[in-house]
Amino acid sequence: MKYKFSSFLVAAGMLALGGQAQAAIYYLTNDGCSGGCSPNSQDNVTVTQNGTSLHVVETLFGGDVFHETSASTHNALVFDLSGSPNITISNLAPTLFISNGLQSAGSISAPSFGTFEYVISMPLNPPPNTSTSQMSFDMTAVGGLTLSEIVANSGGYYFASDIIGANGNTGNVAANAVSTVPEPSTWAMLILGFMGVGFMAYRRKSQTSFRFA
Repeated sequence: MKYKFSSFLVAAGMLALGGQAQAAIYYLTNDGCSGGCSPNSQDNVTVTQNGTSLHVVETLFGGDVFHETSASTHNALVFDLSGSPNITISNLAPTLFISNGLQSAGSISAPSFGTFEYVISMPLNPPPNTSTSQMSFDMTAVGGLTLSEIVANSGGYYFASDIIGANGNTGNVAANAVSTVPEPSTWAMLILGFMGVGFMAYRRKSQTSFRFA
């Protein structure tokens, strides 16, 4: 019974190793601000697969905040999707951001990183003193969405965001690379698998010692 259980743990670990990541992190390290925003190296967009929808969280660090102004609409986040489907944005928080509801692909300028199809905007007249460093929302489409449908634009950028850097300069920052991470359940299965390998090695060592005694 012990052998069967440890074998199960090893098999579970191997399955976890072969599984696909369920989240992706895009770091906004490319600086397109006039004068340079010097974005914090941890500024990122994290996208998590949630059934047939994607949960998106953008977080800015070290004093960086979203660009809020009454002069014009600024893009808190722009991105592309494979096939340019109609998407539905929901659970947008905080509510000062604009784009809840149905959205079709368009052409949104984000200098100096080119154009993108979809946008989460800042309002024309945001409430005073509402500088924020995090935004989250869910998005889906007919037939569902997967992480693989997030694609780079023609310039090679996955996301761009208009921010005010900690130094006070404003402009777009962008991500041109993606890091995939296992979901928590995958980590748990990996740990169980390694525990199984260790247990089997210990059993073999104990049996060998017994034979030579």
